[in-house]
Amino acid sequence: MPTNVRDPRSIITPDAFELSEALLGTPLAGPWRRLWAILIDIVVIGVLTAVTASI
Repeated sequence: MPTNVRDPRSIITPDAFELSEALLGTPLAGPWRRLWAILIDIVVIGVLTAVTASI
Protein backbone atom coordinates (compact mmCIF):
# COMPACT_ATOMS: atom_id res chain seq x y z
CA MET A 1 0.00 0.00 0.00
CA PRO A 2 1.43 3.45 -0.89
CA THR A 3 2.49 5.62 2.02
CA ASN A 4 1.69 8.94 0.33
CA VAL A 5 -2.03 8.64 -0.47
CA ARG A 6 -3.69 11.85 -1.67
CA ASP A 7 -7.31 12.26 -2.62
CA PRO A 8 -7.25 12.97 -6.39
CA ARG A 9 -10.35 15.15 -6.00
CA SER A 10 -8.41 17.68 -3.90
CA ILE A 11 -5.54 18.38 -6.32
CA ILE A 12 -5.14 18.92 -10.05
CA THR A 13 -4.21 15.69 -11.85
CA PRO A 14 -3.29 15.12 -15.52
CA ASP A 15 -5.81 12.30 -16.00
CA ALA A 16 -8.50 13.96 -18.13
CA PHE A 17 -6.87 17.17 -19.36
CA GLU A 18 -3.78 18.53 -21.06
CA LEU A 19 -2.28 20.80 -18.41
CA SER A 20 0.86 22.75 -17.82
CA GLU A 21 3.32 20.83 -15.67
CA ALA A 22 3.36 23.80 -13.26
CA LEU A 23 -0.32 23.20 -12.38
CA LEU A 24 0.00 19.53 -11.45
CA GLY A 25 -0.41 18.94 -7.73
CA THR A 26 -1.84 22.41 -7.12
CA PRO A 27 -4.60 22.34 -4.49
CA LEU A 28 -8.09 23.21 -5.68
CA ALA A 29 -9.97 26.24 -4.36
CA GLY A 30 -11.99 25.81 -1.20
CA PRO A 31 -15.79 25.59 -1.19
CA TRP A 32 -16.39 29.29 -0.40
CA ARG A 33 -14.01 30.45 -3.11
CA ARG A 34 -15.72 28.15 -5.63
CA LEU A 35 -19.13 29.48 -4.52
CA TRP A 36 -18.02 33.06 -5.16
CA ALA A 37 -16.67 32.08 -8.59
CA ILE A 38 -19.99 30.42 -9.50
CA LEU A 39 -21.95 33.48 -8.31
CA ILE A 40 -19.74 35.78 -10.40
CA ASP A 41 -20.34 33.51 -13.42
CA ILE A 42 -24.10 33.66 -12.86
CA VAL A 43 -24.05 37.48 -12.63
CA VAL A 44 -21.95 37.80 -15.81
CA ILE A 45 -24.24 35.41 -17.70
CA GLY A 46 -27.30 37.28 -16.42
CA VAL A 47 -25.92 40.64 -17.55
CA LEU A 48 -24.98 39.26 -20.98
CA THR A 49 -28.43 37.69 -21.34
CA ALA A 50 -30.16 40.94 -20.37
CA VAL A 51 -28.06 42.97 -22.81
CA THR A 52 -28.50 40.59 -25.73
CA ALA A 53 -32.22 40.01 -25.10
CA SER A 54 -32.95 43.63 -25.99
CA ILE A 55 -31.18 43.38 -29.36
